[in-house]
Amino acid sequence: DLVDASAFLGDPDRPYGRIDVGSPSDRIYLREGFYPAERDGTRTFRWAGQHATLVIPLARKTRLRVQIQLRAFTYAGAPPQHLTVRINGASFGPMVVPPAWQTLEFIADRDVWTTTINRVSIEFDRADDPDAHGFSGDHRQLAAAIDSIRVKEEAP
Repeated sequence: DLVDASAFLGDPDRPYGRIDVGSPSDRIYLREGFYPAERDGTRTFRWAGQHATLVIPLARKTRLRVQIQLRAFTYAGAPPQHLTVRINGASFGPMVVPPAWQTLEFIADRDVWTTTINRVSIEFDRADDPDAHGFSGDHRQLAAAIDSIRVKEEAP
């Protein structure tokens, strides 16, 4: 595994860590459920299927604000998309995923995290085939586009 287990929160002057999803450096953090990188203007992102996983490496355990910048795959008449995040088995959500780029956030207490590698599962209510809804010949199962995942130390 190429992930430095102390990559985030190892520097006291940098109380956060960020995965720029869609950038060349994201592959060491992403596991399954993500499609190839794409662009929306200057923004890089990846589409995720109904279930996706990634890792977040921490130098220490602390209370963290988790921020996920994303937008739902949507179409006329689509039901709202919901997201549940599981960190090392602890569940957060469900949260409504907007159709436009927005940041969803929640607090994960110190006891949720481990020092070293943390497994994060991102679970959506559904994924849809764009072609079935009149979008090109794209047959991937898309739930949401994810731009970034950030963790920031949060005061108790």
